[in-house]
Formats: sequence, C-alpha cells, structure tokens
Amino acid sequence: MECDIAHSPVMSRVEDRAMVNLRELPLVRIRGPEDLDRYVAMSLVDANAVELPLKSGLPCVSIVDHHAVSGKLTADFIDIRPAVGATSTIYTEYLRDAPTRALEAGGLASRLAGVGEVRPQDRDAIGQAADFLIRRDGLKTVVTFALIEGTIDGSLRATDPAVDPALWIREAFGVGPLGRPHGGGQRGKGGFQIPLGPLATCPSHRDLWRVCKEMVESTICQRIGVAGARSDTPEDTWP
Repeated sequence: MECDIAHSPVMSRVEDRAMVNLRELPLVRIRGPEDLDRYVAMSLVDANAVELPLKSGLPCVSIVDHHAVSGKLTADFIDIRPAVGATSTIYTEYLRDAPTRALEAGGLASRLAGVGEVRPQDRDAIGQAADFLIRRDGLKTVVTFALIEGTIDGSLRATDPAVDPALWIREAFGVGPLGRPHGGGQRGKGGFQIPLGPLATCPSHRDLWRVCKEMVESTICQRIGVAGARSDTPEDTWP
C-alpha cells in the first residue's frame, strides 16, 4: 500500500523542519481539497484542519492529536489527548504498549500477527507481512491474518522442513461445509480463507475484528499446544 506524507500549513517550527531534513522525508504540500483528488483515504496526525476530509469527500481512517479539536470528528479511529505534550508521544505509546509475542511449542518458534481490516485490493499485504516476519528473529513459523470483507484471510510461512503448510493449515482450520480445506500450501508457504457467514453482517467492525482475532488465536494455540497467547495486534490499535 502506497501513501504520501502531506502537510497543509507552512512548516514553521524549527524542530519539525529539522526532523524532515534529518530523515529526508518527502512531503507533499496540500493547499486545498482539490489537491486530495488523487487519494482514496487520509489519516490526520496533529492536524487542526479536521474539516478537510469533509470538504474533500475522502474517508478519514484515523485522527490522532494532542490538541483539543473543535467540530465534529468522523473517522474509523480517533485518539485526542489534550493532556499529552506531543502527538509523537501518543505514537510512541502505541509502539511501547504493542505486544510482541512469540509462541513456543516443542522448539517450534512461531509468531501470530493480526493485520486488522484490509481492503480486497491490498490482500497481498498479508503475505508480504508474513514474508517480512519470517526473516526476523530466527522464527520458524509465522501466521499473519486479516479481515477482508466477509472472510478471514491468512498466510503461513515456515522455514522448518518438517512443517507441511498444507497439512498444518488443514489440521488447524479443518474443512468447509463442502468438505474442502479452508486453505492449502506448498513448501515453505501457505494460505487460508475462512468465510464468516452471518458474522459478516456485524455492524461494528471493531467487535467483528475482536471475535475473528480471538478465534484465529485460539485455533493456532490449540494447533501448536500453547494456551493463552495473543497475536501482535491488540484491540485498541484498531484499525
């Protein structure tokens, strides 16, 4: 998924300009709603112009700010904390509090990573996340999963030659009503797709994700014989 880092007012604070220069961040200047025509969504960070999404017609994914924001806020995720000194502190807290959990069973080092809700056109990001994680920390098995419309989509990566991805997925998630496995795989990689059925009509995306995440976590933990573990995505970081 591609994105731009944009700013609306002139960047006047010395520390902000220093950060941009040191990090060599490519920025896009937004002078009005018409400059947003090429985008499909936006997230506001430390931005007072909360009316911009309304004027542009773009959906707002998130609003995170340490200023008291006036006006009606509409976004999938909103975190406004006037008592905090800087928005960067809020994001640092997200990183600090996000759990990083490896599951151990029989010397099998595994990681679960819940991606959250993903658009159908970004489905490949699930497998790409698994590819990234399997290269880190000496992990032998990685399972990433996400909610895509009416299904749970997941990817498995394994470096252990003893792990047969197709068999692993079939033993973990079973088969569907027609007797077909919910997934399959080949050497080192696999994928699964579990239809949600009536659950997909849940009006709260946050509640639906929580139920789906807990179901996948429980299933994986039972498969490898580990109890009480959670994936890398806590509920309060939705989306």
